[in-house]
Amino acid sequence: MKILITGASGLLGSHLVKESLARGFTVVGAARNVSSKTYIGTVENVNYTTVSMDLSNVETFVTEKFDVVINAAAFASPFEKDSSMMEMVNVSGVKNLYHWALASGVKKFIQISSIACFGSSSYASMIDECSSSFWRETVYGRTKKEADLWLSNNSQLPLLTIHPCYMLGEFDSRPSSGAIFFALKMGKFTSYINNTKNFVAASDVARGVLDAISSGASGNYILGGYNYKIKEFLDCYAKITGESISNITEVDLGKIDFSDIINGEMVKEFCLSYSASSEKAFRDFGYAPQIEIEEMIKSSITYFESKKMLRFKKR
Repeated sequence: MKILITGASGLLGSHLVKESLARGFTVVGAARNVSSKTYIGTVENVNYTTVSMDLSNVETFVTEKFDVVINAAAFASPFEKDSSMMEMVNVSGVKNLYHWALASGVKKFIQISSIACFGSSSYASMIDECSSSFWRETVYGRTKKEADLWLSNNSQLPLLTIHPCYMLGEFDSRPSSGAIFFALKMGKFTSYINNTKNFVAASDVARGVLDAISSGASGNYILGGYNYKIKEFLDCYAKITGESISNITEVDLGKIDFSDIINGEMVKEFCLSYSASSEKAFRDFGYAPQIEIEEMIKSSITYFESKKMLRFKKR
């Protein structure tokens, strides 16, 4: 099987490349930029090629033929100032890529969406693939939802839409979700709402995506890991890094100042979250996460330290 993976330099894209090669597939990884901090900048495998691809410009797309396209390209930010970039990559880019895939004879289109596209009227609820009447009220959540709706209404190809929960792990070179560790280290995350959040290792999600493809699954699937309270995550972070979290205060939802450009918008993106279930994926193709929160945090921190992106106390 020959696979095109967009967003190949990102957290999940890197793990998808690694897992696909481990399974013997021929892989082309597409990215706008490849630095020494990225996993794909180090791959040496006869079955792997990196290409430059800009989703805003169809003319830059590769001309090879693929069985499967996995669109892991996305732009995520808690900040309103980045809304135009999120619109371009998360919505327009998806449409451009899909039209190219359809014209190129691709057999199946895999969209990597987000858990932000699901929600409930109550943060105490356990959400699943039927919890689609609410979604996270952020630009990122809205743009990912808009792309999902467009694909479901327009797709002429077999379509599989994957909704990862909050991913952590190595290879987060931009960083994306690992930016929470930078905010904590630099004292920019000073308050939190103690909701429950589902954390998952990017490597577990990559395995789940490939298993779903192999099984012939289609439709929407949440791929999560384990549900933890935000305070449990913070305590685990402090234990692993030796950093103090005494300056981070728990507050009620109604007391968060969302006009605070740094802390308010980060809290909105990170803490307005739900418990999530991956039961459907377990039933349909045996999805089962293997990595718990402590190992997720350790692998993220170790990667950032190895790339000299962050430095913590001796542990």
